[in-house]
Amino acid sequence: MSGQNFSSIPSHAADEQTIRELNLKWLKAFDDGNANLLDQMEGDDFTVSGHFGNHTKQEQLEMVRSLKEKLPPPTRKIENQQFRFYGDTALVTETDYASSSDGSSTNMTTTLWVRRDGVWKVVHLHFTPLDTK
Repeated sequence: MSGQNFSSIPSHAADEQTIRELNLKWLKAFDDGNANLLDQMEGDDFTVSGHFGNHTKQEQLEMVRSLKEKLPPPTRKIENQQFRFYGDTALVTETDYASSSDGSSTNMTTTLWVRRDGVWKVVHLHFTPLDTK
């Protein structure tokens, strides 16, 4: 390890804080059924994958619009958030606890954020339900 200068490793503290705030805003938009805000925050090439398979951005937005009035918004708690940066790309993992009158879920999520023209956009979400028994 001699000869390495760890002070030259760039700090991403400001980017982490920005993405944390954007992530909460994005999740709230999803929970509130705000497809217009999701559309703005997601890259055109956004995809979501999970136990249901893969969906494009348009498929996800259609689903959000159709569920807007049907489901109560959950209460969320995000924990264990970890960031890895690769230039203008951030890989974020976290545990997402959601509960509503409809039930509760715990998911391990991975999101991919990309900074394009100075703006962070989410381009992929993958989530896996965790067995909480």
